[in-house]
Amino acid sequence: MNKIRPYQIAIVFVAVIVATFFGYQLYASKMIDNKVLTEIEPGNVTLLGVDAGGEGYKIIVSNEIAQLVQSSKGPFEAPEMGGGADEGDATDKRHVPLKEMAESLQGNTTALSELVTAMNDDLRKLREELPPSPIVWKAEDLDKALHGDKKLEEKLVRDTNANLDGTPADFINPNALYAGIVIDIPVPVKVMVKGAPKTLVAHVRVPYQAEFTKKVVTDLNNNVKSLKWSPEEIKGYYLQEADLLKSNPANRENVAKSLAARIDPALIRAYADPAERILGKTKVILNETCVKDAHRETVPTDSGKTVYDLVLDLTDEGRDRLWKYSRHRVGTQLLLIVNGVAIAAPFVRHELEQKEITITQMVDPDLVDDAVDTIRKASKKSG
Repeated sequence: MNKIRPYQIAIVFVAVIVATFFGYQLYASKMIDNKVLTEIEPGNVTLLGVDAGGEGYKIIVSNEIAQLVQSSKGPFEAPEMGGGADEGDATDKRHVPLKEMAESLQGNTTALSELVTAMNDDLRKLREELPPSPIVWKAEDLDKALHGDKKLEEKLVRDTNANLDGTPADFINPNALYAGIVIDIPVPVKVMVKGAPKTLVAHVRVPYQAEFTKKVVTDLNNNVKSLKWSPEEIKGYYLQEADLLKSNPANRENVAKSLAARIDPALIRAYADPAERILGKTKVILNETCVKDAHRETVPTDSGKTVYDLVLDLTDEGRDRLWKYSRHRVGTQLLLIVNGVAIAAPFVRHELEQKEITITQMVDPDLVDDAVDTIRKASKKSG
């Protein structure tokens, strides 16, 4: 009688494992890989997948809130599988406003405008210089003024208090000295809204003040102690700077060129790029319509600190969406956003083919309860 040798048992064991693995892959491929699921838009509860590996973004957790930031340390990397999200300092990093990012995917152009501004360092800095009551010029009107529309050119000279060649105007407009103008620039951005490519127009605002008027203001600030300048003081320093500029014409600013540079199509395209790239890498996996119910579970830890789990009971569609997304993304990280706040950054630790999923180790019970309440209200409406 032939004996079964140990290595033969091992071979059979490995064969069973291999057969099981490939059998499951065949089953999963048949069940979910080829299933066509229409795109959905973000809701009050949204689970997002962000695949920004080449963009230098990463997820961190700061003050118990998940954040998507651009770091100088390298590409978008989830923390090690053994730990939680990266508990890091969120300062000195470019933040992606997640509420506005989600709303942009709904087609909200106001939110998109904020997203474009937030993701461009120059625009964020310029926003701090915007006057409280600006004289706003539409970019299209500014372009007309620079290309022969005499009526608009006259208005532009009055609003900037400078001729297009940089020479001082023969009048003094105090508003131009105090604030200059603000240019409203339309920025076309390509966005996938419910699976359909759309070009939405964001609007960003850029301040402009002629160099000549800036010098007049500097003189007044340096030499006039009163917080309110008199007409005589303004006129005196205005004429003083005008004489200096007349004596040194090489210092004259080309106002037309400066303004044209602010509405250059290449610059506008550059404004759109960061938002367009991050939106293109973002996938709406679930919203509240994909969840039947939710509840909170309290979990004590060995350290004595209490944490909380958020348990989601998915619909059939919700299960399919999460399963399909997670199939080839084990090890990546997701963002759970509730009413505009990213309350968790769960890992995809394995394929998520179950209808019940648990988001673990959340610290703030109020944020968890807010998610539960929002989901249950949506469930009642749909029911």
